[in-house]
Amino acid sequence: MSEREGKMTKKILVVDDEKDVVDYLTTVLKYGGYEVISASNVDEAIEQVKAESPDLITLDIIMPGKTGIKGFEKLRRTSGIRNDIPVIVVTGYQQTEHHQMNPEFLMEVKTVPPPAAFFEKPFEEKEFLAAVERALA
Repeated sequence: MSEREGKMTKKILVVDDEKDVVDYLTTVLKYGGYEVISASNVDEAIEQVKAESPDLITLDIIMPGKTGIKGFEKLRRTSGIRNDIPVIVVTGYQQTEHHQMNPEFLMEVKTVPPPAAFFEKPFEEKEFLAAVERALA
């Protein structure tokens, strides 16, 4: 970790399959003073967590291969990595509409604890950074 203004900078892993979203979140988080690493899928994210030990993870739900929910579950169950890293979901997946229409999604959600925060794209940067700060406190 690097030092910034007398305090240690926190490292955040951004997990999203869309490069534009990764670039946007990276910009917002770096502006907020955080170090940022990224992964484009769940398997890559697991490797990044093992190698980099981030302080927080932002996670998309809809990705090719494994969904973000399955990735969240895998993160919590993989031995050799911390299973208490806060996760903030950042997704275009509409929370309320789809929960009522997709029972399979509901079953997946019940397998993991709730995330530290849930943001639907697009979101307000200040609210997002405030949620990151709260999750890291």
